[in-house]
Amino acid sequence: MRLILFTGKGGVGKSSIASASAARAAKLGQRTLLVSSDLAHNLSDIFQSSIGERRTELAEHLTALEVNIVDEIRKNWAAIQDYLAGFLAYLGIENAVAEEVALIPGMDEIFLLSRILKEIETGDFDTVIVDCSPTAGTLKLLTFSDTSSTKLNKLVTIERKLLKLIRPFTRRIRSLRNLIPEDDFYQSFSDIIEDIGRLCGILKDPAVASVRLVLNPDRITVAETRRVYTYLNLFGFPVDGIFVNKVLPDDVAEGYFGP
Repeated sequence: MRLILFTGKGGVGKSSIASASAARAAKLGQRTLLVSSDLAHNLSDIFQSSIGERRTELAEHLTALEVNIVDEIRKNWAAIQDYLAGFLAYLGIENAVAEEVALIPGMDEIFLLSRILKEIETGDFDTVIVDCSPTAGTLKLLTFSDTSSTKLNKLVTIERKLLKLIRPFTRRIRSLRNLIPEDDFYQSFSDIIEDIGRLCGILKDPAVASVRLVLNPDRITVAETRRVYTYLNLFGFPVDGIFVNKVLPDDVAEGYFGP
């Protein structure tokens, strides 16, 4: 299995490059899945086909999907959000505000990555190509190493066991009921940590995964790409290609493409 992630500054054409690469892989006979993890999906526009959260067959060997982040949050974050909202309401914050505050910034990208991991682990595809959010926003969450994820999971497990012992007593005290989370709260956290740890291990294996950067040849975009490239290398994510759009070879600089 091969996993390729395309990322870059917004508007540089990474979705087009990712789509072209997926089409090429499928034409070579690879069972290919093209996934949009960008919150502003545009695969449907590129392929002029209705693509949603379920797998959509676009051509022979070519499948695509656009992750519905609202559904992913609902499925993965419900138990945690319920607890946090209840706890904040207990502190006197209005229910509507408490529910909004319980949605922690950045978790949308976590669940996008978790969904991609689930697709990878089905074994249904030879190549998975991901159209990432701009400037490697998703990859910043992958600074969790396998070791870090394991340690965090151990801490969650320990706290979970301790609360099992004291929860029967706290339930008798009304003022403490909203302060002690239920077991499914910790199970949700454990699942998230494990998913990130597994995906991080996959993305750091150059034999399986690589990142490809897309940019336009302007000063700001080049500077940002340089920073992202440095960041990825510092954290051990292999980069195997840089694609520069809006550069035409001399032999086509005539007619429509001429000055």
